[in-house]
Amino acid sequence: MQTPIEVRLALRQGFPVRSLASLVRVAIKDGREMLASGKAEPDFRWFYMRHRDGECTACLAGSVMFGTLREKGEFQPEGYGDLFDRYRETTAHALLALDDVRRGNVVTAYRRLEDGDDDDRHEATPIEQAAQGYEHAKAGAVVAESSFTDRETFARHLASLAGLATDLEAIESAVAAAPEGGDK
Repeated sequence: MQTPIEVRLALRQGFPVRSLASLVRVAIKDGREMLASGKAEPDFRWFYMRHRDGECTACLAGSVMFGTLREKGEFQPEGYGDLFDRYRETTAHALLALDDVRRGNVVTAYRRLEDGDDDDRHEATPIEQAAQGYEHAKAGAVVAESSFTDRETFARHLASLAGLATDLEAIESAVAAAPEGGDK
């Protein structure tokens, strides 16, 4: 499993991110730093944007653009294609995976990290199977406050992500330790 430091490096250099748990840890750290800096206001509707009045807004993935990727606030993708124009493919997939995580879609996030695909037309991998079980056990309550538009709600969202990251670390460790072809 990649560590948060390795994920941060992978994002910056365009290498594949293989640990959703560590990616979430990076987003939590960047989100908290964004809150502390006061340089951008959280808003789930915007990746990362500088508005005409000079204010910036950012979503969860946007906090990583603001922090780890060190964007200056001039970039707001009009669609997913713009992310791929701006960043290497693996980094764009990781940012989209964070947007999936924000909404509680853990299985889709793992799919994006594994092959860039967000559909379920392929056979589920062991990690996807474990994530499906997790999502079902949580009955849709994977994260809290996913539609944040202010600092307090975003802080509660980040707190819920800390619990999710711990759960994902356990899932990733269990899948890594499982014998090939055995019950996961």
